[in-house]
Amino acid sequence: HGKKKARKHCLTCVSSKRERKPLQTVYNNVTFIHDTDDKEAPTIKTSTNHFSLTDTRKYGEEQPVATLKRLADANQDLMMDSFRFYDSVFRLDLSTQQMTRPIILLGAPNVGRHELRRRLLQTEPNLFDVAIPHTTRARRSQETSDIDYHFVSEADFLTKVGCQAFVEFGQYDRDLYGTSLDDIRQIVEIKQKICILNLNPEAIRTFNKTGIYPYIICIAAPTIERLKRLELDRREHLNEKDYREIIRKSRSIERHHYLLFDHILVNNDLDRTYLELRDLIVRIQHDNQQWVRTSYQR
Repeated sequence: HGKKKARKHCLTCVSSKRERKPLQTVYNNVTFIHDTDDKEAPTIKTSTNHFSLTDTRKYGEEQPVATLKRLADANQDLMMDSFRFYDSVFRLDLSTQQMTRPIILLGAPNVGRHELRRRLLQTEPNLFDVAIPHTTRARRSQETSDIDYHFVSEADFLTKVGCQAFVEFGQYDRDLYGTSLDDIRQIVEIKQKICILNLNPEAIRTFNKTGIYPYIICIAAPTIERLKRLELDRREHLNEKDYREIIRKSRSIERHHYLLFDHILVNNDLDRTYLELRDLIVRIQHDNQQWVRTSYQR
């Protein structure tokens, strides 16, 4: 008998057979400079432990940051080949790794991601955690450095941007904010807790060659009738046009970035979705045979 040829695996083949669709070219971190039509009011005044850069964009207000744009553009050439149509994968045995898998929640604004993450953090703080963000704004009297935020100078912040230290970064009210890979690593390797991240699809590629293996869950919008019944923050500020825009953005993310997803949850009901999400996350941490992108390996 001749030797059998080793079969090559790709993420699409392993996950399921899917119709081939063209992917829209997207670039790391540029959305923080150009995307200003999100129709999501800022929620930066909420608990800092629920911080997310996708919360910080002002509806209808331009936030040009020339230096950030230049640095983001400089990173594009390094990132251009990181969204390939097929990604090779390998089997990850988490029992051999002294770390957890961070969970990335992708989804449109106002689809329920932030409420789901808030519930995870509040109900089981010993199991779930979030990365402490960096910021250039002044520390407030009730805040503690390196607990609420890492307070840094603008020069230090921009240096970190240039070194690709952040998975996401952006500006809000003239202050800069960023979530660093080092802080994510601190949670998954040192604390060995489950890091919950609400990120944009463009940020996924920053995990390439890091040795961190994120599990990516898309929180998808339900029908418009069910979306209106969800107990979401700022629901009283949303009108029919806003709800249709949420649906449009959710479908756009599903269409353009579906190859990134490890799992999709349609948020028909917050209570039920929370239970499904929590069970899925815990199950992933105990699954010793998982298909993971080889691009994440160091």
